[in-house]
Amino acid sequence: MSDLVQLGLYELVWNHPPLPVEQLLARVASPHARRTYQQVIRRFYGCIERDPWLVKPPAIDDYRATLLCAYAPSVAAIHLQVIRELYDEAVAQGLLASNPAAKTPLPRLSPERSLAVPARQVAAEYAARCPVHTEAGRRDRSLALLVVHTTLTEAEIAALCVGDFVEEEGQGVLYVRRGQGHRPVRIVLPAEVRAALDDYLQARTVTDKSPLFASSPRAGRCTP
Repeated sequence: MSDLVQLGLYELVWNHPPLPVEQLLARVASPHARRTYQQVIRRFYGCIERDPWLVKPPAIDDYRATLLCAYAPSVAAIHLQVIRELYDEAVAQGLLASNPAAKTPLPRLSPERSLAVPARQVAAEYAARCPVHTEAGRRDRSLALLVVHTTLTEAEIAALCVGDFVEEEGQGVLYVRRGQGHRPVRIVLPAEVRAALDDYLQARTVTDKSPLFASSPRAGRCTP
């Protein structure tokens, strides 16, 4: 509700409690994903300019079109997914009869490119050469430092999701899945690796299920 007050929209919703944002955020593991959820929901409230409890499917379709004008399809898809989850939460709590975002299609995305993981013997030099003023450079540096400071395989690194990287007792922790039926392995990351990952993720729009390292074209990558 405080977000709506700041946006000047409180007069539209004063007869309703806020949508169950806090309950939704409580299930999000990554602090970077929680930041994304908060930003996405604030943008949604400001864009629809109406009582969010009374939003109908056509309004969500219009919002989808607005997102695709402003963002890449992959980012627009995350925005729509967050709003869908928010209304799913309201339905699950019995606050709404149906989800107005349920049938709005997510943008079609191109297949993810394979992630290029640097070889362990050159990873330290690779990290030192990566520019930190670009997203690609920050990604490549954090990836290389992870190779330097852990024994993770290329397949394990490629399988990591944003939700696997969490903060516990002031430390950066990575949970690595190693096959069906096995408990994730908990790895406490060195401060340098955690800082590099935080620096890379803070500018990305992510959910817990987003790849920890987004793939991208070879152009713009630093060269080992």
